[in-house]
Amino acid sequence: MYNPYIGIFKFILSILVVAIHVEPFTGDVAFFLNNCIARIAVPSFFIYSSYFLFDKLLQNNWDKKIFIQQEKHLAKYYGIWLLLHSPVVLYRLYESSDGLLDCIWKIIQAVCLKGPYGALWFLPATMMAVTLVYYIGKKSSPTICLLISFPLFLFAAIETEYVAFIKDIVWMEYVNNFLVAIFGWLANGLTFGFFFCSIGFYIAYHKNKARTLQIDLIKAILAFILLFVETKIIRDYKLGVSYGAMLMLIPTVYYIAQVLLHMKKTSNMKTIALAKYLQNMSLLIYPMHFAIMELLEYFLKDSKTYMNSTALQFLVVTLVTSGISMIIIYLGQTKKIKTARYLYGR
Repeated sequence: MYNPYIGIFKFILSILVVAIHVEPFTGDVAFFLNNCIARIAVPSFFIYSSYFLFDKLLQNNWDKKIFIQQEKHLAKYYGIWLLLHSPVVLYRLYESSDGLLDCIWKIIQAVCLKGPYGALWFLPATMMAVTLVYYIGKKSSPTICLLISFPLFLFAAIETEYVAFIKDIVWMEYVNNFLVAIFGWLANGLTFGFFFCSIGFYIAYHKNKARTLQIDLIKAILAFILLFVETKIIRDYKLGVSYGAMLMLIPTVYYIAQVLLHMKKTSNMKTIALAKYLQNMSLLIYPMHFAIMELLEYFLKDSKTYMNSTALQFLVVTLVTSGISMIIIYLGQTKKIKTARYLYGR
């Protein structure tokens, strides 16, 4: 049965991803919105993508056709957005390359490993991550997947959030340089997506285990509070170089997922219809917003009102992206235009 609360939450998460890139507001409001609250978005997307896939696989005796179908679906969705962004992607890769071979490598790296533009990195990372979970999990268990993937995520967390503690550890610097040389950065399908997709698999595997909504909700709130505390400590003591791999993200997104899954029992047809629409919007906002953001910056670069207000930029980017998304959904659902439906993965 469709879970409308996850569909609605995905829409909220897509808006939070816009906030990560636009970085609206100023002061502590901006810091905690952009570097704490919004950071639950990408791990959550990994978890839900993995949960629904492995829930279906577990119910169908690990039917490989389901896995292949899902990978093809993601590849088609990724491919059409990659094609739309290809002019700017190829131009920037060409400009930053040192010769033909370097350009070819950068194209391969961007398309298959790093992500070519904006938030598109999530899609090849998801395909890699669920592949790792599928082949490891099929032969073992979700616990084994977590045990293998957690050290990789922990490495990324230390290198980005707690690098102040490892300045003199040479071998970690070598490993970091190797991973960055391959993937372009530490937020990728191996060090980031693999772990959170393993969590999605773990949730699917244990979904029939008795849980209490109130207890999971309290745990989610407490984890969120501790995430705020961790983020503030990282900032105040200058421990890291970025935000996105905080350790308290793990219980926060885990218990939020458990709460939303439990709430499915309270849904109705109107809620489901709204959720499906908003989920389709999220599938358009996520890949589209970065290009909209850059286009608006280009065309409005002479507008001091726009350029000097990140709050205004966030509002305009969100409204423009949402408006275009509504038009695409209208063309796909009402006019039955297949190309439009491909854009939101349908």
